[in-house]
Amino acid sequence: MKYLKTYKLFESVNDTLKLESENDFEYLNDNIKYLSIEYDIKNWPKLPKHLIELNCYVQNIDVLPKLPNSLETLNCSKNNLKELPILPKKLTHLNCTNNQLKELPKLPNTLELLYCYNNKLTELPTLPESIIQLNFYNNPLEKLPNGITKKLLNNQDVRYIKENVLKWLVNKIEDYDLLKDYLTESQRKSYEENGPEVFTEMNQFGFFGLKNNKMK
Repeated sequence: MKYLKTYKLFESVNDTLKLESENDFEYLNDNIKYLSIEYDIKNWPKLPKHLIELNCYVQNIDVLPKLPNSLETLNCSKNNLKELPILPKKLTHLNCTNNQLKELPKLPNTLELLYCYNNKLTELPTLPESIIQLNFYNNPLEKLPNGITKKLLNNQDVRYIKENVLKWLVNKIEDYDLLKDYLTESQRKSYEENGPEVFTEMNQFGFFGLKNNKMK
C-alpha cells in the first residue's frame, strides 16, 4: 500500500494516498482525505467522498473528474487542461496555473487563493470577497474581473499591468481608480483633460503600444 505523507498534519497516515498507476485504485476508499496523483492518469476512479485535498500537478493530465463536495484544496497546475469541472462549494485553494484554460467556472464563496497564471484566459469570473491571494499573470485578459481590489492587483507582475492597463481601461473604464497608478504622467493628464473617451481614441490610433494588444 502506497501512502504518502505531505506537509499536512494528518490524523493518521491511513487518510493519505498516492496513486502511481491504476493498480493502486484498490487502495482508494472513503477514508482517504489527501490524494496525490503521480502519473498521467486517463481513466479517473470515483474520488473519495470525504476527500479534502487533491494534488495532480505536472502529469500532462487533460481532464479532471467530478470533484467531491468535501474538497478544499485543488492543485492541478502544469497539465494540459482546457477546462475545469464545477468547483466544490467548500474549496479554499485553487492552483490551475500553466494549463490551456480559456475560462474558469464559477468561483465558490469560500475561495481564498486563486493562482491561474500562464493560461489562455480572456476574462475571470467574479471574485468572491473571501479571496486573499490572487495571481492571473500572463493571460490575454481583456478586462479586470469584478471584485478586484488594489491589494489583489498589487500581487501581479507590475510590467504585466503596465503592458495591459490601457486595454483594460478601454473595456472597463470604471477601473481607472485602480489602475491610474500604473499610467504614465502624460496618460493620466490626457484622462483628466479629456475624460474616459481618450483611451478609446488611444486604442483606435495605437497610442502607447496598444496596437499590439487584443481589443474589442
